[in-house]
Amino acid sequence: MRRILIVAPLFYPAPHVGAVRATQFARHLPEFGWQPLVLCRSEGFIAAPEALAQNVHPDVRVEYLGPRGKSQDPADSQYGRGSKPLRNALLGALEFVSVPDTAVWKWRSFGDQAIAIARQWKPEVVLSTSPPHSIHVVGRRVAEATGAAWVADFRDPYLIDTRYGPRGMRRLFAWRHQQFERNIYRDAALVVHAIPLHGRWASRHYPFARDKIRILTNGFPAELVDEQFLSTVERSPRLSIRAAGVLGRGAVGLMQNVLLELDKRGIEAEFRHVGKAADAPTVLPESLQGRIILRGLVEHKEALREIAGGDVLLKYDDRERAKVNGLSSKLFEYMATGRPVVAINPTRPDRQLLRRLSWCQSLGDADLGAIVDAVERAATGGAKPDEGWLRTFRQRYNRRNQTEQLARWLSELAR
Repeated sequence: MRRILIVAPLFYPAPHVGAVRATQFARHLPEFGWQPLVLCRSEGFIAAPEALAQNVHPDVRVEYLGPRGKSQDPADSQYGRGSKPLRNALLGALEFVSVPDTAVWKWRSFGDQAIAIARQWKPEVVLSTSPPHSIHVVGRRVAEATGAAWVADFRDPYLIDTRYGPRGMRRLFAWRHQQFERNIYRDAALVVHAIPLHGRWASRHYPFARDKIRILTNGFPAELVDEQFLSTVERSPRLSIRAAGVLGRGAVGLMQNVLLELDKRGIEAEFRHVGKAADAPTVLPESLQGRIILRGLVEHKEALREIAGGDVLLKYDDRERAKVNGLSSKLFEYMATGRPVVAINPTRPDRQLLRRLSWCQSLGDADLGAIVDAVERAATGGAKPDEGWLRTFRQRYNRRNQTEQLARWLSELAR
């Protein structure tokens, strides 16, 4: 079996979106002749060998870079939440000199450890997956040290995304950011993009690399179409509106009002969410007690159960998030269920994914009445995907099939 080394920010069992893509690649690559060794940070989540074998694959190995964080339960995770003021100030000062991001100093410090592990593993391919985009510094170094082919995987764009590219005063160093990204396309043997818009942009801006630019979107895990798994899903007697992933600012307050308006229309509904919520109410109206359930961060399989149990699936971004060029991985999971989707303030790539689908509604800066109308239509309108369309979608975006495509590209590199 050929060997691949995957450098990822997080991995199973971390309950964060940054762990999903690498975990799904590692889960299926052994089936197609590739044995993965994953290098990642622990952030307090350690994969026990038995759980790794059962929930990912028996042939997958994981090594942790840097110190291990204190062991955590997903429900207690503070990953991605507000930082302390002093830390914020230090990060702000580092922003101006950090290319591509402030995490670059941390990932550079892991280089020697990663190389030592890789030399023992002797991979044919090294794949680094970002963000943070500084993780590609380690990917390149390890590939150069071992003579392996380097694959740079972009889950999110870099320069064209407002979250990562130089903005404000950082524009003074824009040339350094541009050089960093250009060198990735120059040095990598393959550059994979999860967002089609990003891949098309890269082909235009780096024509010298067009023959190694690939697009491989996110997808959905096989559990969402597995009858045994679906039998464990909790359904509600009410209309269940569910959301997973990052929930933008103002969403919880909005959903309170949506539920109250639906009550007036004779529809008793609930709202359930798993993931990080930008804000949460301290007190709920008595009529909504037990009908707004915010579970916080949970393991990915538990998030899939929530999605599968929904009657209407909600994707909500606040106005700032709507400006980015991100494509939500949760939308692929939503669409695989065949349930109606309501997307509020979607990003441009999200709108492109959902357009022309009658059971998926995208609303821009809509008022409460329009949102309530959209949810009611989704719940009672009867719109659903054609069986042929759904079959094709599930075939194309199944994580196993996507990993098979990745394995073909890796085998071409190895040859």
